[in-house]
Amino acid sequence: MTLILIEGFDGFTDSNSVSIESRVGRFYSRYDSDNTLRSYSGHDAGSGNSIAHVESASSAWLWMYPPGGETNDVWTAGFHFYIPDVLSTTNPFFRFCQANVAGFSDGVQLQFAGSGTIEINDGGGTQLAVTSANTVSANTWHHVEVQAKCNSTTGYVELRVDGATVASVNNVDTTESGSEEWSCVALCAPGSVLYQMRFDNLYICNDQGSTNNGFLGECFVHTLKPTSDAGTNDGTPSTGNDHYAMVDDAEPDTDTTYITVDTDGDKEMFGYETLSINSGAPVLGIQMASVGARRTAAFAKLKHVFESGGTESSQNSHTLHGTANYMGVQQIQESNPDTSAAWTESEVNAGTFGVELDAS
Repeated sequence: MTLILIEGFDGFTDSNSVSIESRVGRFYSRYDSDNTLRSYSGHDAGSGNSIAHVESASSAWLWMYPPGGETNDVWTAGFHFYIPDVLSTTNPFFRFCQANVAGFSDGVQLQFAGSGTIEINDGGGTQLAVTSANTVSANTWHHVEVQAKCNSTTGYVELRVDGATVASVNNVDTTESGSEEWSCVALCAPGSVLYQMRFDNLYICNDQGSTNNGFLGECFVHTLKPTSDAGTNDGTPSTGNDHYAMVDDAEPDTDTTYITVDTDGDKEMFGYETLSINSGAPVLGIQMASVGARRTAAFAKLKHVFESGGTESSQNSHTLHGTANYMGVQQIQESNPDTSAAWTESEVNAGTFGVELDAS
């Protein structure tokens, strides 16, 4: 596994006047005492969503851990961002965070400086490198990629904006405390409630394996919803006969419509909306995301199933904790289980995808 996190923020669909912390919190950790995460229109021609902090305090951030819990010393992250007005220089807007630290410890920070520059700082705020003036501007979507090695002596950082390297530094201390491995990234409020920075189309990969192990270039996350039952539908819908109609919400409605599975090995498989991407563009990976809850105190786990050409993948199970709240479960599949090669657009559209109950 080298592509370890994909997030398009399209599943968090409330209007920008309504807090979405509880919804985001099903999948990711956050600290935002004033409940100020919001959903806005996304980068892709107004389709989909982006996410933003609208809190001026420095104590507003979203920790994004890979669903598989991977930690590595070299990570690359990419995302689109947009500032609707003046670039706030008060706080960092992005951080790489170290493993085995209570809360987080950030060894690398990105922070806006004057005249449209971006600073690369260490965890203490000391500048390691800086871009030239007018690298970024307000009222514009930019694409950022940053690669960093977590090491006290051989650490390095390379920053790219809109496909070009704009700053880099080598053989520096990129650690703060904890293990010399990254465990999550933090998306932060840059420091002004008036100028909310929006994030979209986030990826994280490590340097392991032979593909998706470095800078991936500008990437787009397409979020697809179920549109049909795929034949193996062992659960019980909360109403009606169409299983997919219980789980096709843009934002999961939890106890309003749902499917109950109660026997070990029960599956719910679906056909999905059509993926339509630019001709020749690669599919770097698929991430399934589901929301589930336990109905009883009985031990239960959920795993995702990716099927293509009659071949199913084997995925790790994720424990559903407690019975009071719904939690998010995610899983990435970089290759087609039928071909062991990268997915193609047509294979995604012909495949079926779903979940399986592991009650063992």
